[in-house]
Amino acid sequence: MQESHDAASLLGVPADHLYFLGYPDRGILQIITDNYITPYRSKFTDATAVPYSSALSPGHAYTGFNLERDFETVLDRVHPTLVLAPSPRDSHPDHRATGVVAIAPWHAATKLSKMRYWIVHGASSGQRRAATSPTWT
Repeated sequence: MQESHDAASLLGVPADHLYFLGYPDRGILQIITDNYITPYRSKFTDATAVPYSSALSPGHAYTGFNLERDFETVLDRVHPTLVLAPSPRDSHPDHRATGVVAIAPWHAATKLSKMRYWIVHGASSGQRRAATSPTWT
């Protein structure tokens, strides 16, 4: 989080414009699939809830429901005109799951044209081009 604060500061983004959800590394895909209602236990920290007091919702259980709700809270606060998200086709499980979480509220609001995606892991250049299209699903 400190690195993100430092980078944002260099870019002129005020600290009160940063939101950290605090969900576990390498656990996001399982949280949105197998642990939508029941809390996920982090393999690395043994935590079952957001442990960071500076996160958006400290103490929120690691569930897909809470993750989606926290993300929607950020959208409600920020009212972004553009959302950049990892592609649901990325081979990295956290990236893929984050893309799925990001799409849901925008798809429901028919605002997919305000989203752009990227692929970091496991994509050919053709997949990267497809992932940047606002109509890609």
